[in-house]
Amino acid sequence: MSKKIERPKDKYKHFVISKIEYECDKRDIDNKHQQIIARASESKYNRKRRDPGKFTLDELTRFADRLKIPVWELLNPNIK
Repeated sequence: MSKKIERPKDKYKHFVISKIEYECDKRDIDNKHQQIIARASESKYNRKRRDPGKFTLDELTRFADRLKIPVWELLNPNIK
């Protein structure tokens, strides 16, 4: 059983994770497939979810390509 992951305190970091999770939920992409998209092990992916600043641009680009959204939508909370 996995531990509950604490959300980042920084609102911009929180936005990145919230946006990824929201878009993945809309497309029925579970946590295991998110790890595959990020090409990371479970523990490494969970660490990056706790601190989204550790995501590389390449990983965010892979998420954006898989979710069929522009990368900047993952990064900018002011764009709807």
